[in-house]
Amino acid sequence: MKAALAVLTLCIALLRPSAGLGMDAAQLGELLDAAIGDAERTCAVITMLDREIASRPDDESLLTLRIAAYGLLADPYSARPDVEALAALHPDSPPFQMQKCLYAEATGAQQEENRLCYLRVARLCRQSDKADEHSQEYLLALLLADSPEAEEAKRRFLAGLTDSPMDQALKEVLADFTREKFVKKVSPETIRHPCPRQR
Repeated sequence: MKAALAVLTLCIALLRPSAGLGMDAAQLGELLDAAIGDAERTCAVITMLDREIASRPDDESLLTLRIAAYGLLADPYSARPDVEALAALHPDSPPFQMQKCLYAEATGAQQEENRLCYLRVARLCRQSDKADEHSQEYLLALLLADSPEAEEAKRRFLAGLTDSPMDQALKEVLADFTREKFVKKVSPETIRHPCPRQR
């Protein structure tokens, strides 16, 4: 029943005139949740997001939803402009800048460009007092920048972990950490989804 209502809402939203009232991020988020596993419905939600973002280009919730929608389609190339828009809105934020670095690397940025991007994230972490032994972002930035400080930061981070399931999962990831496992490069030729290329 819930899925049927989501399909009906999706159809109504697609047919409504563009001059009508916009949908809010919560409604679009629900539609996106209902579209998981269905590429055509995900594309329909992206079409609605495109329309909403055209009138509200700096709406962070909408940009985040469209990034998530392209994530469901395994398409970092289409998501990257939104990732960069969020990073521009938050130039001093380690999480937003880290996301920008990860998408740049996944979509083919050069090695030195990537290294400098991650070093900038590490510097932002230090400037915002987020460079202690508990900071995952700081450690990840150092590891991905191939920084000489990375191993010591990793040792301190691991020493601070507990026996909780989340911390144990982190230990496993870090014990076997490689750039290739963490950042999957995606070739544009491998992207297969039915969304029209409007952007």
